This record gives sequence, structure tokens and C-alpha cells, in this order.
Amino acid sequence: MPCIFFIHQNMPGQFKNLCQSLAKNKKSSIYFITKRDDIGIENVKRVKYSLAREPNRDGHHYIKFLDEQILYAQAVVRVLLTLKERGVNPDIIFAHSGWGEALFVKEVFPNAKLIIFSEYYYTSRESDTAFINKDNVSIEEACRLVSKNLHLTQSMMGADLIITPTVWQKYQHPPIMWDKIFTYHEGVSVPQIREGRASEVFLPNGWHLKKGDKIVTYVSRNLEPYRGFDILFEAIKILRRRAPDIRFVLIGGDDISYGKRAPNGMSWREYFLNEEPEAIENVAFVGKLPYSMFLDLFNITQVHLYLTVPFVLSWSMLEAMALEACVLGSRVHPVQEVVSDRQNGLLCDLTPSGVADGIERAFSLSQAERDRLGLFARLTVEQNYDFETVSLPTILAEIRQRFGLDVSA
Repeated sequence: MPCIFFIHQNMPGQFKNLCQSLAKNKKSSIYFITKRDDIGIENVKRVKYSLAREPNRDGHHYIKFLDEQILYAQAVVRVLLTLKERGVNPDIIFAHSGWGEALFVKEVFPNAKLIIFSEYYYTSRESDTAFINKDNVSIEEACRLVSKNLHLTQSMMGADLIITPTVWQKYQHPPIMWDKIFTYHEGVSVPQIREGRASEVFLPNGWHLKKGDKIVTYVSRNLEPYRGFDILFEAIKILRRRAPDIRFVLIGGDDISYGKRAPNGMSWREYFLNEEPEAIENVAFVGKLPYSMFLDLFNITQVHLYLTVPFVLSWSMLEAMALEACVLGSRVHPVQEVVSDRQNGLLCDLTPSGVADGIERAFSLSQAERDRLGLFARLTVEQNYDFETVSLPTILAEIRQRFGLDVSA
């Protein structure tokens, strides 16, 4: 009977599908170690941890988050020791490396196979920061970025296997780690995404949208420059003159997920609207929507816009593709691993004129051509990113081959 640990401060995170699937085997013993106490998964024992104190960020600015990461690691160790004292010994531990939780896992369970999900390794070249700064990254900024990898590197040194979602993300890591890294995307459930989708949507602002309407959707957890919101805002201003009949539905919150905050304590939405005070009648800022409505919008949109600097690839792009949306993505490496221009979607430069031209280009295509791109988009996701048929068999086979363990048995 396999014993499996998952460690992620925001349960379930990227382990959602995998944990739920493995938990279907009633013979398995599965524990999820997390900061959350408001979520559960059937047949999974949730073990909550808390930080011993508030993080201290008064040290050198290169390592201002290191104290917090040590606190996360320390809190996880306390939980692991408690489980060990109760006779619980894992065969495999899946841990996200982003917050320091995996730092000391091997000190408690040296014989367990540690699989680390490494979402992003920071570098000053060919990366988000280099893209934003047009490759003119100061030595100060480069040193700060490298310092953000201190806990990541130490965690990965102790890992038996590192998984990362895209080839581009893999090669952001140092070459010395490449042999240990397995490119594995956690996948999306295409049947669940497609099941029962509506053909019309009523938005909170009163808009009634349906298939065939001239709509562009855009989604980001929060509306911010890392996901191209600043570029989109300028593109919308251009298109207001050139194509005033296009309506934009912008989904996302006003907080910050990545990068810097807007000036004067404003959200980026507030900041840009303050710069452009006249009403934008063809734009709906709808905030964060229920997941079902979010998918329904993908089901009816004419064009789904996915903008990002070179960074972590969002699930939302794959979800839109699974619903046969015509996706227009920014021409950066992680997007280009999935979207090929005029084959299963469209690509554009991440500039105001590039995005505006890309949207006009998308609408210049016939509906039949957009439908063709959407069909091949769905096939791309089904063949490469569907959890049940691709992602799950792939990770189980890798574990069997590397460690001789069948965690699904």
C-alpha cells in the first residue's frame, strides 16, 4: 500500500488532479500538508501547519524573503516529525518548491523519493525580467534575481526528481540540473471543461453575450503588466478608433500576483483608467468570475487573448483551447510551445500595435477559419495536456521507471 505525501501551502495547487486521482485508490494512504484548513479531498488526510512567527524582512534586500522561506520549511519539518513519530513513512513526497516547504524534507525522510515541482527558476537572461527591461538588466537586479533561487536550489539538490511544466521552464534552470528535470505538465481535464457549457452569458454589468457576438476575452488572475494588461489597455485605445464594434471582457482581480504594484497604491486597472478617464463603453471589467461562467465565456468568445511575458504558462490558455476558442497569444517561448501561428491559434508581438494588429487579423479571418483554429487547438490539448489520457499516465510511468514504484496500485 503506497504512502504518498503532497506538500503545497495553497492546497491543492498544481497537485489537484494528481492527488484526486491517486486518492481514488482506497488502498493508498495519502496526506496533504498545507497552510489551508478550508478545503478537503476525499480519502486524503489534510495536515495543517502554521508559521512559528511573522517573517522578518529587515535584512539585506537580496534575501528579504529568505527568513519567510525558512519558516515555511521549519513548519513543514514539525509536521513531518509528528507524522514520523506516529509511524507514518511516505514512499513518495510531492512538494512545490516555491515557498521553501521542501528545504528540509530529506532530513526527516531520507529514504522517501522526493519529487519537487519547480515552477520557476529566476534568471536575468531570456526571462521575464530581461523581456520587461529589454535585456538591459542592471547588475543590481541580476544579483537580486539570482538570490531568489537560494532556497529553490537547495531544495532541488536533495530531490530525486524535479518536474516542471514546459521545456522553456526546464532550460531556465542551470545545466547541472537538467538530467534530474522531467518536463511534465500537470494537465487539464478536457471532458470536465467541455461538459455542459452554456451558449450565452449574462455578465454582472448587464451585457448579454452569445455565440456569434464580436467578443474578445482576456483572463489573468490579477490585471497586471506581467500578463500584458498594460499592453492590452493601450491596444484597446487603438482599436476604439479602428474597430469600435469589438467588445472586450476582461476577467481578473485588482491585486498583484507577479511583479510590481502600480504607483500611488492603485491597482493597475485604476491606474490606467485614471490615465484615460473617459468611459470605455466597449470594455467590461468583470473581476473574478465563478469558474463555470469563466469557461462559458471561453465557449462563446470569438477570440481569446492570452498575453504574457516569458513566464509560467497559465491553465486558462489551455482551458480556452479545450473549448475551441480561437486563441491569440503573445509571441514568447512558453506560449509558442503550445500555439503555432495559423495552425492551432494565432500569435502576436507583445506591443500595443502588435496586439491591436493581432486582434484585427483574427477578425479578418472567416468564421470557418477561426473554427478550424479552434478545432486544432482542442486537439492539441487533448493530445498533449489532457490529465486522464496524457498527464496521469506520463507521471505514473516515469515514477515506475525511475523508482520501481507503482503508486496507483
